[in-house]
Amino acid sequence: MMRKSTVRTVQQIIRIAGLTLLYLYREVLSQSTVGAVLHEAETDPLHRGISLFRTGQLALAEVELKKGLTEIRQSAQACYFLGMIALQQSNVEQAERMFSQAIELNPLYAESYNSLGVLYDRQEKFTQSERAFQAALRLKPNYAKAHFNLGLSYRRQSKMELAAQEFASVLQIEPRSYLARSELAAIYGEQKKYALAAQHLEDGLLSSPAPSMTHVRLGEMYFNLSHFQTAISHFVAATEKDAKLALAFSHLGYTYKTLGDYEKAQIYFEKALTVDSANIEANMNLGLLFLDKNKLEEAVHLLKKTILLDPGEVEALYHLGRIYLRDNKLAEAVSALQATIQKCPDHAQAYYQLGMAYQKLNETRLAAQNFQLFKQLENKNRNERKTRKLQY
Repeated sequence: MMRKSTVRTVQQIIRIAGLTLLYLYREVLSQSTVGAVLHEAETDPLHRGISLFRTGQLALAEVELKKGLTEIRQSAQACYFLGMIALQQSNVEQAERMFSQAIELNPLYAESYNSLGVLYDRQEKFTQSERAFQAALRLKPNYAKAHFNLGLSYRRQSKMELAAQEFASVLQIEPRSYLARSELAAIYGEQKKYALAAQHLEDGLLSSPAPSMTHVRLGEMYFNLSHFQTAISHFVAATEKDAKLALAFSHLGYTYKTLGDYEKAQIYFEKALTVDSANIEANMNLGLLFLDKNKLEEAVHLLKKTILLDPGEVEALYHLGRIYLRDNKLAEAVSALQATIQKCPDHAQAYYQLGMAYQKLNETRLAAQNFQLFKQLENKNRNERKTRKLQY
């Protein structure tokens, strides 16, 4: 005698099979009347609804698609596009209902599974989103969009290896997909695999919708590889394509500063600020450049401006504390260095500088505490660096 659970399973299989056969029958019926469908396309509410959806006329599209629900042959597609409208309107419950109904009417509707996956992913229901994307891919193994969306979902969950596999699958199907190359490059960049990241960005450069930013990202990868002249060539290419791209000018300044060419560094930082006076990177790095040149007044001005633009910019706070300490503005130094430590408790050098400030204030106990914390963090950081070298 069969158990109840087995009976239910068999019933579910029969039901799915029945739905599948019903859909296939509808498809055959549809194909046998192709001429009639084409003839009716202009007056068919489903086709009108889809056309209106694709032109962004969501309210009118919704009206037409609801009319399409009355015709059995068209119901699954109508439900799908009604779900897409609800998704764009952030009507989560309605979108889920429509996509699920489309799947019930057509168990082979891969697009509905994919869109259901997007819906779940937006809600961070990652287990459900993965299942939906995987269902779409079982139906259409070469469905590039589902591979891409599954890759994005894995990346949001920090499952970088799985994400990279999905983006690589997209490239097998669509070798010119810039989005997949861009995502792969981002993953490799985060993993410090800069050469692989650069390779994907180079391969995607011709198809990039924003070549100036692709040149910037390429420059960043080559900078991290210490290929400074190649980095410079890409940053320059970015400024040639977009003369208002402050980030590229700022990166040029930083590269020249790294190379010890302070004159060119200052020129490019100032160009960045001419284009965008609120560019945080250029403000801070020009401030640090002035600090290196012992132009303390200019340095303080730019570091304070950086903190106003981004109160969480730890390095600006730290270096401001250093300058106050050099100028014997001890209360200001303590305040800036304490703020640095509050935002970044592992900032070893901030503890050392704070210890120096307390020493000048004759606060020997507080000075000793901060020097001890500095030593502990330095030992910890030294051990971590050794471990990283061994792992590498």
